[in-house]
This record gives sequence, structure tokens and C-alpha cells, in this order.
Amino acid sequence: MLAAKNTFADRVFKNGSIYTVDKRRSWARAVALRGGEIIYVGDNQGVEKAIGPRTRVIDLDGKLMLPGFHDVHVHLYDGGMQSLQCDLWDCPTLDQAIFRMENYIQGQGPDAKGWIQCPGLQKTCAHEVSRDILDKLSPRRPIYILTFDGHSCWANSKALELAGIDKDTPDPPQGRIERLPGSQEPNGYLHDFAARMVKDAIPSPALEDRLKSLKSSMAAAHRLGITSIIEPGADDALMEPYLELSRCQALTLRVRASISPINWQPGAFGDEVFDFVDARTKYRRPGIDVESVKMYIDGVLENGSAVLLEPYINDTWNGNAPFYTQEDLNRYITWVDSQDLQVHLHAIGDGGVRMALDAFEAAQKANGKKDNRHHICHVQMIDPGDVPRFAELNVTANFQSLWAFPDPYVTDSGLAAVGEERLKTFYVIGSVHRSGGRIACGSDWFVSSLNPLDAIEVGVRRQDPDLPEGAPQLNPQEAVDLATMIEGYTINGAYLMHQDGMVGSIETGKRADLIVLDRNLFDIPATEINQAKVLLTLFDGQVVYNTDELSNSEKFWSDDYDE
Repeated sequence: MLAAKNTFADRVFKNGSIYTVDKRRSWARAVALRGGEIIYVGDNQGVEKAIGPRTRVIDLDGKLMLPGFHDVHVHLYDGGMQSLQCDLWDCPTLDQAIFRMENYIQGQGPDAKGWIQCPGLQKTCAHEVSRDILDKLSPRRPIYILTFDGHSCWANSKALELAGIDKDTPDPPQGRIERLPGSQEPNGYLHDFAARMVKDAIPSPALEDRLKSLKSSMAAAHRLGITSIIEPGADDALMEPYLELSRCQALTLRVRASISPINWQPGAFGDEVFDFVDARTKYRRPGIDVESVKMYIDGVLENGSAVLLEPYINDTWNGNAPFYTQEDLNRYITWVDSQDLQVHLHAIGDGGVRMALDAFEAAQKANGKKDNRHHICHVQMIDPGDVPRFAELNVTANFQSLWAFPDPYVTDSGLAAVGEERLKTFYVIGSVHRSGGRIACGSDWFVSSLNPLDAIEVGVRRQDPDLPEGAPQLNPQEAVDLATMIEGYTINGAYLMHQDGMVGSIETGKRADLIVLDRNLFDIPATEINQAKVLLTLFDGQVVYNTDELSNSEKFWSDDYDE
């Protein structure tokens, strides 16, 4: 029904396959919008009352309309910045990576200065790099090569010098500096907080470059139907371009920024936490919510920094401590929870996930049940005994479902780290869902594809989205249906962002963050989900991306219409 009588719509969509994701998960044929608000959801006949002489009418011709996608763990700023750097993502061999870097350095010219940054070094060749190789590539300019997972880096001698890392530098807590054989001299390979030491030595880019990259990645998000994001790990440098876009009224995403204390000494709990959280108020702007704090329990399996309940197969990785003790984690999360802030917690290993759940349980006992909507991201391994606790504690499992198929990182790194039996605890999306837990979805882009349809397809198939049916599966019993994956990218993401009363479903009174796809995902084989294309993205009722495939809607795209 219409939200108000005798109110003509600005825009009407008819003849669509409109999956509303409301509480009844109902379908509609038509939607009417006015002033960025949804004023009608229903059948074609009922929407006629909303059509006036200046209403734009768009015939969807059966195409699928959904709420705008929510990516609730995405490094949108960093992903954009990488477009200005020497991208190694598609270089599976060391020779290819070196060739790419040589061309990049030569292309900048002999007088170029500053850091050479190379994101996306693949696991297939990460251990083949050496400090000598990098020194030959550039003896005078610092080189910083970030591995595919974002938790390790390679640095040449100049970069190590600028970071203050030499043979006398001890490993930082929760970090590791690899050494040359029989020596304390760094070999250039650094992990977790040791890699952070190098990153912190890199000067912040000019605001102009940061704005350019953020605008580019925001446009990429719109092309894929993303209208809301959670940006984790926010600090001054990351927030500045977001604040500038908000000031210029050019921020066309709903943003929750999880401010991050990652630069603190891991495990420390003192007066710094109070100052840090209080300082978040300087980031508050229209469209930017900063009522969230990002924390890390552990690192990743690939370098032995994930926290496990049972030992690693590789004994040299055993003994690495979590980033916080359980006592400090409980105290920290209890205090953050008491301030009515959300905790956005990184945990990879099953031991890290248990620590996180124990801390949330401690906070709940101390503070009572609050509506802070905490979540644990990645959750690569979950012990079966901890699966029901997500529902019991009302903690959301923020999965990166694109990782839930047997790629080389799973079959090589995973098996080598924990063995075949514990591989069964990887990305147990189905188990969490069946136990009543809430599933939300994020890409972790730049680490992996930004496209929600890639991740949705893997969640349904547990297979490589680029391979046909019959491809190898990872824990096929953990697959979920399409509707569950769409919920994870829409209404459940909106819940995490405390905006489910405003967006996340197609209902009267909500804001018009909407997308149109070229085909109905419910009517095609699962192997074709990621082949679907977004034709239109609306943010607050305004077009932020469109193609020309809605050919009957020329008035809809005209620039001379007076809003």
C-alpha cells in the first residue's frame, strides 16, 4: 500500500521480480519512490495510484530487484590506494612478480623518489623472495611488498633502514622478523606487527591521491551493487578522505568506520583506551558512523600467527601468543561494551574464536545484555562446541564466504597447518546458521574479490565460482541456500550497522538503497550466480550506477528533471 494518499512518486518500477527481504521474505512486482523514500511495495495494479504526470516509470521486464548490498568488512580505502601502486595480484610466480616490478620502476623514471609499494604477493612465490633480489631491483628507493593476506611483507635494505629494523631489533610482541641463516640480520621477510613497523614508516599519500583512490573504489562498489560498508581499522589517515567526501556531500555510501587500536602495544590496557575511544567524535559526519572498535585476537594460519586450540603441525609455529591475554581481552571488551560501542573482532583460529566468545560472555555478565551488535570477522575455524554460542550470545559471525572453497591456500596452507580433520572446521557457515546464529558477509577486499555475487555463489556451492558443477568442494555440508546468503549481504549487514530500520530490505518508509540485476538469481543454476550483472544501483533514491540495458527508461536517466 501507499505510504501516503495523493502523493505521486518520483519514480516507479513495474513488472519486476522484487525480493524484498522483509520479515516474511516476500516478493513484489512494483516499487514506488519519492524523495529517496520507498512509498509503495506491492503489485502492478496498486502502484498505478502513485503515478503522476511527472513520475518516471521503469519497466523491469522481470529483472531482479534487491536491497543494496552491505559489505561489512571491506578495506575500501586501501583497495583504492592499491590502484596507484605496483599490483602483483595476478603474478603467480616470482619471475612474473619481478618482471612487473622492474617495468613499474623503469616506468617511473630514473629520477623517481619515494617508496615502491607492491601489494598482492602470492603465497605461491612469497618464500622465494630475498632481500638481495629486492636490493638489486632498487638499491636506493625503499621497497615494501605486501603479501596477499595483508599480514606479512618483504622489505629491501633501504626500507628496513627507514623502519629502524636491524640485527639488534627484537621481534615485537605478536610479530616476527625473519633472519638470515646463522645470523640475527633481518632477511627482509616480516610478519604481523613486525610488518606493521615497515608500513608505519611509509609517509601518508597526499590527500588528493587518497581522494582519487577512494572515489575510484566507491565507484567500483556501486558497479557491484554495494551501498553500505563497514571499513575496519580506521585512523586519521584513513578517515580524512571519507570526511572530505562527506563535507562535499559526495559520499554515496553509508559508512560505519571501526576505529582501530592496532598501533598500540598488543596486550596493553591502560588510559590509552579511554583517550582513543573519546577521540572518535572528531570523525562523526553525516553518513559516517564511528560507534565501532576494531580489535585483533590473532593473525593468520599462513604464518603461524592464528591462535589454535590444538598445536600446529609445523612445530616451529607453536608457542605464538595471542595478541591479548584472555584477562586483558575480557577487561577491554567489557569496557568497550559498557560504552555502548560495537566490537569488530578479527579471529582466524579456533582458539582465537573461543577467546572472543569468552570475552563477549564476560562482557554480557558484567554489563547485561546490550544492543551493541558485536561481531567476529573471518572466523576461519570454529570448534564444534563453540558453534551454538554465536546464537546464545547474539554475536554475529561475519564470514568472508568467498574463501569457503578448496583453493591452494586452503588445500596447501590449511592442510599443512592443521591437517585434514581440522579442515572440517573451516568456514562452518551452515552450522552457525542452523544453530540460530546470525550470518553477515564481507569481502575483505583488497584481499579478495569485491563482488558480492562471487561470495554468494561460493556460500551456496562451496566450490570455485569460476569452475563448473562437479568442481572440488570444501565441507559441502556447510553450504547454505541463496536466500540465506542474500540476507547476509542485505538485512543482516544492515543490522550490524544499526541501520536495519532504515535500509536492508524493500519496505515502505525505508530509504531507497536498491539494485537491479540482469537476471533472477532464484531462477538460474547456482553456477551462474556470479555471472549476473548489476544494471542499476540507487543510493538514497539517486542513481549512482547504471547501464543502458533498461532501454525503456530514457526519462529516468535524463538530467533535466527537477528533483
